[in-house]
Amino acid sequence: GEDTVPSGLPAPPPAAPALAAAASSTCRMRWSIKLGAMAEFSQDWSSAMKTYRAAYDLLGDMLAHQTRGDGQMVASATPLQDAQEILTLAEFLFTKLTLLSLHQHALLCMASKSPPPPPLPQLPDAPMLAAATPMPGPNRVGTTFLRSAIALFQHHVSAFRLPPSSIGHTNARGACCDGDDVFDHQRDVFASSHWHWVSKQYLKFAQLLQGHVKDPALLLSMWSHPSYHLECAAKYANLRRNTFEQSQTRKGSASTSASGSASGVESAG
Repeated sequence: GEDTVPSGLPAPPPAAPALAAAASSTCRMRWSIKLGAMAEFSQDWSSAMKTYRAAYDLLGDMLAHQTRGDGQMVASATPLQDAQEILTLAEFLFTKLTLLSLHQHALLCMASKSPPPPPLPQLPDAPMLAAATPMPGPNRVGTTFLRSAIALFQHHVSAFRLPPSSIGHTNARGACCDGDDVFDHQRDVFASSHWHWVSKQYLKFAQLLQGHVKDPALLLSMWSHPSYHLECAAKYANLRRNTFEQSQTRKGSASTSASGSASGVESAG
């Protein structure tokens, strides 16, 4: 017989349409985000996590590549605006996936601590029914959902921790600009913004753990205590400040050099 949805339960989201092999990563990522939102609205947490993760996995390739009209991938410098948009999407999808995992972990912990159901009523001549076995508590080394959230964060900071090295190395004509104070200043400004983004990821993950995991000893046993992530957030915030101060120094050097060149031209005239 055909599969039917039991009454009272939301219908599953529609299946993703078959996309051509040459479809761009951006198109497939948008489809995955929309399907993930539909699955989340239907409370189909498993499908939501799968589709959100499919969209998240496409971001790493988009950060270092561009897709031509014919669908072929070619290595190229990622523009600054594209990089910022990719990082914003990565943070959004990471937050969605982490919240879904920690929410299911919290539900499992609450179910394991709930009192056992009352005994079933017995009829006079009916055989004794076995008492319901209470649900066992979560394993001390952590539930699957919590381990999945921690593994995702480790992958998140590993994939997006460093700023794209190609940004700021070439000008509009494609010529190398290493050693140019103006382009070095622009690269330092982007790096300063990027370290702020990395610091924010550590801070956000620490807050998510504090809000959804009520057993600090469990996180400590898994080497993922919020205090560690707060320390990393402070380290990258300090790195952001140092990089910004360096960019201001380069900006001053570029202004001085430009003023000197203008004075030389006026003297020659």
